Amino acid sequence: MQVMALRGAKDSGLNVPDEVMNKAVAYINRCRDSRSGGYRYLPSSDGAGYARTAAGICVLQLCGKYDAKEVEEGIKYLDLVGDDRQYFWYGHYYAAHAYHQIGGKIWEDYYLRLKAKLLATQRSGGEWAERAELHVGSEYQTAIAVLILSVPSHFLPIYQR
Repeated sequence: MQVMALRGAKDSGLNVPDEVMNKAVAYINRCRDSRSGGYRYLPSSDGAGYARTAAGICVLQLCGKYDAKEVEEGIKYLDLVGDDRQYFWYGHYYAAHAYHQIGGKIWEDYYLRLKAKLLATQRSGGEWAERAELHVGSEYQTAIAVLILSVPSHFLPIYQR
């Protein structure tokens, strides 16, 4: 989220030194697990995860590292691991943006698969409320589902190509 704020500030014309963004990239890459290509929560943490990797890829993209090998390896990790049941919504919020920035068939396949899953689990009242994540509430789940489904519409300027 801090990198999103920095990128938003930079995009709005505020001075954000390149050094600040470079430090964000250096930090996130210290969280990277070089064996799996995924990202950990902290540099000293064990175990990469889907949600953490999706967020890590977004940090790289927000810092302009669209073609970094770490992005490619992170996407391979996401494809291999699949959904993160513990952090499904958080993970797919970032994954949707990461895949969208890559574009092409990989984005289309990801989005069609996730869109079908989301629409199949939407409740008759319009909300989403997955039992595995009721601790975050249906309001959160619904808000994230709407944000994910709106990615192709380019409503969020920070993630426009």
